[in-house]
Formats: sequence, structure tokens, C-alpha cells
Amino acid sequence: MSRPAVLALATCVALLGAACAARRADLDPAAAQDPAGGGRGGAGPQAPEGLPSGPFAPFDFGSATPDWNRAAITWRSTEEGLTEARTSDKPVMMVIHAEWCGPCHEYARVFHDAEVAALAQHFVMILVDADREAAVNQRYATDGTYLPRTYFLSPTGQHQTDNVSNHPRFRYFFPQRDPRAIAAAMRLALR
Repeated sequence: MSRPAVLALATCVALLGAACAARRADLDPAAAQDPAGGGRGGAGPQAPEGLPSGPFAPFDFGSATPDWNRAAITWRSTEEGLTEARTSDKPVMMVIHAEWCGPCHEYARVFHDAEVAALAQHFVMILVDADREAAVNQRYATDGTYLPRTYFLSPTGQHQTDNVSNHPRFRYFFPQRDPRAIAAAMRLALR
């Protein structure tokens, strides 16, 4: 392997490690109560009425497929999703990815988590291919065009800039192997 390839691989591993290791208590209240990072097994914080709440079975990353759980989650195109959000008055969760993106393939698996899939029913879910929808990718490049990026929007399409990941540099880059952070962000968006 060439030196540039090794450096690129090391950079990717470091980014993923940083994204997975850090947590923010305001996105995962269970983490603030349980410094060991547990919190999935107990009742945890009370979910707003009508929203799923724990306990959920532990997430098995290895058995999940990188298909964005299309069997349980209805993913919309950008235009279709924004129209549906306005008419249904549901908030939007938008994920921008690319077919060639390794971290995106890993992130796609967290949507098989039972809690994430249940919470998705309360959103209009939009999946954007950054290459096929370059204009959308640029429009939502708040802090760069890194992938994957996850945004929460109001039913009118306004970007909710206060609901971010815990990554120190890439605010919309959620951990790819641990669904707890994205589930917490989804609960926060539904308040």
C-alpha cells in the first residue's frame, strides 16, 4: 500500500474513532446518568407521549445490512419529502450519503436498530445521494460536504441547527456503529 493510501486510511480510522468515542449529554441523557455509556437497558428518560421508549434489545451491528432498513423505513426523495413534511406537519430527518462512501455503508446499518426504526415513523425520512443530487448536497453543506451528514428540519423545511452530533469538527457526522446518538438526536428533534 502506498504512503498516501496508508495516510488516508489512518485519517478515516481516526475520524471514525473520534466520532464513536465521544458523546454529548444533551443528545444522550442516559450517558450523563451512566458514565460507562450504558443506558439502553433501563427505562431511561421519559419519552414524549406517543414516542417509543426503552428498553430495546441491544443492537447487533454485525447482522444489520447496509440497506438503510428500507423494509421498515420509508425513505423519500428531497422534493417528495419536503412536500410531505409540509402537508403532514412532520419534522424531517435528512441523511446525505454517497454509494462510494464506506462510513455511509456503516451508518446505513444503524437504521436497523429497533428504537431508530420506531422513531423514524415520526419523521419524514429523506435520503439524499450526494452525487445524484449535487445541488441539495451543496445547499446543506453547513460545515462542509463530508459524508454522511444528518440534518433535522422543521415541517416547513427550516434547518434545525441546534440538533448536532458530538463530533468536534463535523457537526452533522453521527457515530456509524452506535445507534444511541442518532436515536437521542431523533428524540430531541421531536420535542
